[in-house]
Amino acid sequence: MKTGKGWLLVLLLWIPAWQVGAIDWYVRDWPPFNMQQGPQAGQGSYDLMLAQLINALPQYAHRQQFASLVKRQQLMQQDVPHCLFGVLKSPERQAKMLFSDIAFYSPALRLVALADHPLWQASPAGAEITLANVLKQPWTGMLEYKRLYPQHIQQNAGRLLQVSDNETDLVGMLKAKRADYVVEYPDRIRWLAQKHPTLSLRYARLAGEDAVVPVYVACQKSAEGAAQIGAINQALQTLRRSPVYQQAWLHHLSELSRQELLLHIAQDPQFRPAAARSGNAAAH
Repeated sequence: MKTGKGWLLVLLLWIPAWQVGAIDWYVRDWPPFNMQQGPQAGQGSYDLMLAQLINALPQYAHRQQFASLVKRQQLMQQDVPHCLFGVLKSPERQAKMLFSDIAFYSPALRLVALADHPLWQASPAGAEITLANVLKQPWTGMLEYKRLYPQHIQQNAGRLLQVSDNETDLVGMLKAKRADYVVEYPDRIRWLAQKHPTLSLRYARLAGEDAVVPVYVACQKSAEGAAQIGAINQALQTLRRSPVYQQAWLHHLSELSRQELLLHIAQDPQFRPAAARSGNAAAH
């Protein structure tokens, strides 16, 4: 007689004959994008978009497994069949992973500090900040370690305080003056700042960075992974133009981030409804 665990293993491994295979999705807990704990579990923007992508791929069985950031980084370097939703592309990652077409865009990293910090004295409101200039000052910068950052940030990572993801209250560190500024996605900071409602923060774009960055789906490099990416790209052609998908994407974002992203996708034909694209083609 099989134990309960034995039956569970059989159910996980069983794939209906009409399905072509299985995709193992490794997801992390990284509010407000991935939310794996608490009353809002499964309601992060990435969670909602991934759920729609899974529904658009009925030819595959899907298994979602939790993995820390470190575990996900390790998986990218190993020959373990898996896929990741919501990742940035780099040459190093492309050596081991196959990347989809653009799945969505994200607001780019910002430099964030207390609103009354001296670093703002020489920076007009709305102005970009050059990280190299900030690094010349006797201030402590902070970022989460083992993440993929733009080259000009990555090459200076050793000069910044590197903290663990999800175990460090980044806003609390600023409040306690243990760091002067942090380089992070603005909506993640706004989410963390909910624990400190009386704290006033200021955000600035980093010089040399676009306002938004493309984000992808990645699968382990193999013949199986190539077939999965092909199917994912086909599904994304429809999802990108779906108002439901786009609303999930904008979930938990600030109004400023929403406006930046909506302005950007209005200029990207991949995100326009099919009728709008054909109408524009006819007009030209």
